[in-house]
Amino acid sequence: MNAHTSTLGFNIRTGAFIVIAAITGFSAQHADARSDNRVREEARLVATVNGPLGASGDIEVERRRNRLEFKVQIEDVAVGSYDLFVDDVLRGVIDAAAVPGGVEGELEFRNPAKRGKLPLDFDPVGASIDVRLGGVTILSGVGPDLIVPDGQTQSGEFQKQKIKAFLFATDEFPPARGTMKLNSSKKKARLIVEATMLPRGDYDVLFDGIAVGSLSSNGKKGKVKFSTAPGGSDLPMGFDPVNTLVQIVQGSVVFLDGGLEGDPIGGGMSIAGVAETDLAPTADAPGASGDARFRNRTDRTDFKIEIEDVPVGDYAMLVGGVENATISVVSTSSGTRGEVEFRNPAEPGKILLDFDPLGAAIQIINAGGAVVLGGEMPTSTAGSTDDDSSDDSADDSADDSSDDSADDSSNDSNNDSSDDSNDDRRRGGRGGRAGR
Repeated sequence: MNAHTSTLGFNIRTGAFIVIAAITGFSAQHADARSDNRVREEARLVATVNGPLGASGDIEVERRRNRLEFKVQIEDVAVGSYDLFVDDVLRGVIDAAAVPGGVEGELEFRNPAKRGKLPLDFDPVGASIDVRLGGVTILSGVGPDLIVPDGQTQSGEFQKQKIKAFLFATDEFPPARGTMKLNSSKKKARLIVEATMLPRGDYDVLFDGIAVGSLSSNGKKGKVKFSTAPGGSDLPMGFDPVNTLVQIVQGSVVFLDGGLEGDPIGGGMSIAGVAETDLAPTADAPGASGDARFRNRTDRTDFKIEIEDVPVGDYAMLVGGVENATISVVSTSSGTRGEVEFRNPAEPGKILLDFDPLGAAIQIINAGGAVVLGGEMPTSTAGSTDDDSSDDSADDSADDSSDDSADDSSNDSNNDSSDDSNDDRRRGGRGGRAGR
């Protein structure tokens, strides 16, 4: 296992790098359910000046122990056929069709090949992705980097690395400074977030908009510690802190922000606020597959269920024994597929999410009343602070004392050298067929 050590000093509000979240499972306690070491990276397709107003798309690369998958999805375009180019090579045609709430289309590749998906015989990672109509590019993006941690050789292991990064003051209180230190080994990961020169008071610590803990400032210093094996004053770390936006806030006011750039820590961790599970097929549909994904953000909550490789038709979707929606499965060039999306607050094309799927059983039932897919959602999202893991480890008193030893005065001078300008933060039936 190769160790990775890096030190980062950047102001995320200047757009120094683009954050791409890594999905590597849903929480430490569910690591066995992700024994295939799933790693998924996503990126956006953005409309060009020649694209229709409102058009968008997603790029997804997913690695599991025994396969690699690549998917491109487009939406809010005109009904029709669109050419998919990867590094200027035609790889397939996306057929966009009308669906409830708009127009969508997608194309999927897989290695090894599988019925209904095109063979993935090229590398989409870091490649230019263009969707063209009549030779004109209307959507464009870049295939996300697929980071496979060296240490993640089996479920539950963490990437061995040390990362140190800075938190930068906003205009709210320029004297404030902060640091983040991540230290992960094969069996454990630990994160320390420290703020200096903040006004006296209590502050929430947010990762990608999700509050995962708090710290108290005495006017000079405040600190909070997270660990995957918490002991002493550590809070449980059931989330991946790498490549996320970190903020120190009081109410709605942001005092410090920044980010940790490095490898996902592995160990079956998800980004904060996410819970997901695979849906397992029953004997009534042995070739079926599906997944459910819940994400809580500061401004909205999303829940999505997708199923594929089941017969065409309508399927009842039950959450906790209650039918919440009907999924219409249609035939596409890449197989059969259907999905349903919920959101709160609601938006066009998505159903109002007025129930809590966390901890609930998910069932997909065909017209004959048979369950074809089923699963159970995790009871909490990654980063929830109500996980009962305080007894997972003995008190790491030696770690605590070494962490609290002394202020890194050199960090303050490094922080002072960065330019906290007023730049705005920027974060950053369907089917297809093979290229002709």
